[in-house]
Amino acid sequence: MISNEAWPTAIAYGGAFDPPHEGHRLVLRKTAESFPQAALYLLPAKTPAGAYGAHKQPSASFEQRMEMCYLAFASELQDLALTIDPLEAHLPEPNYTVRTMEALQRRDPEQHWAILMGRDQLLRFAGWYQPQTLAALASLVIIDRDAAEDLSPSLEELGRKLGLELEATGGSSWRWKGWSTGVFWLPGCVSPAASRLIRNNWGEAAQKGWLSPEVAQYIKRNTLYTRT
Repeated sequence: MISNEAWPTAIAYGGAFDPPHEGHRLVLRKTAESFPQAALYLLPAKTPAGAYGAHKQPSASFEQRMEMCYLAFASELQDLALTIDPLEAHLPEPNYTVRTMEALQRRDPEQHWAILMGRDQLLRFAGWYQPQTLAALASLVIIDRDAAEDLSPSLEELGRKLGLELEATGGSSWRWKGWSTGVFWLPGCVSPAASRLIRNNWGEAAQKGWLSPEVAQYIKRNTLYTRT
């Protein structure tokens, strides 16, 4: 098994959250169940960086997305060790994850940090800014949205791209050879909800239960995601 020293004590969950939805909420819940001793940090990006330089342009402002996160995750703020953190608003733009993790480690160096991401982001991780540095700074916690195929082939491909080697440590965890960081996989479907689909038709998404009533009302009140 991965040593206790490598087990995450704080997990960062970044993204645009444009808008935050039921899938995000379920991801937080599942992560909290799997890592009950870890503090969870939700970090909405002011200017989200994308893999291979394909940076995102959120439809809603940073302030609006922060407000929607507080509405969407009100229960999690009470029930889980969750903090909604505006840190990336104070960092250089675009918000590269490696800079965020460096800032988090400077702020709280005693924590063993991990980054929470979906399998789709893992497949693009080699195209992130300074991925080797990032893998050395923090472990990766991978969660599936709507698929549960074996993660090993994707990890082997990632290792080749990064010039790193992963060692299986039992169960659904791996360690980067020579480092204290690794990869943790939380298999099983979570939700098919996706922010891009919601932006196309938030009313239909609300009917599917992908949006909390409070977030749906906020979107309507602020005329967000309207078609022109």
